[in-house]
Amino acid sequence: MNTIEGNKIIAEFLEWEMIDEEGRIAVPNLYPFTVTTKDKRSTGWTSCFADELEFHTSWDWLMPIIEKIESDFNPAIKTWVSINGRECGMWNYFDVTEILREGQKAEDYERFKVQANGKTKIEATYSAVLQFIQWYTTHSPLNPHP
Repeated sequence: MNTIEGNKIIAEFLEWEMIDEEGRIAVPNLYPFTVTTKDKRSTGWTSCFADELEFHTSWDWLMPIIEKIESDFNPAIKTWVSINGRECGMWNYFDVTEILREGQKAEDYERFKVQANGKTKIEATYSAVLQFIQWYTTHSPLNPHP
């Protein structure tokens, strides 16, 4: 997978919308661009093409994804992210008390573990994020899997 495809996958994970036939993507203004974008409206959103997304080169872009992965899911499932040197690991663990409170069984939940290496810390983290999103789209932790 190339960088443009990877950035599109992350944008879809964030539920950013494709806004026209030319392939422009709506991006919240909290993401600083290092390239000049054509749309500077003060709507809280701007737009860019997929090749202008900077998840693979900017911690300002990538860290909100890590925070979403760590905190945005079922309260019974926690995700731990470790970034160390040129490695990034992610795995989930379960709050059994919360699962039982919901009347479910821990064995109904799918476990995952991601380990990525890269030439740089951001490259490893970007790769781990993409691996997580690929797992998540087929094994959503929001619902237990029989």
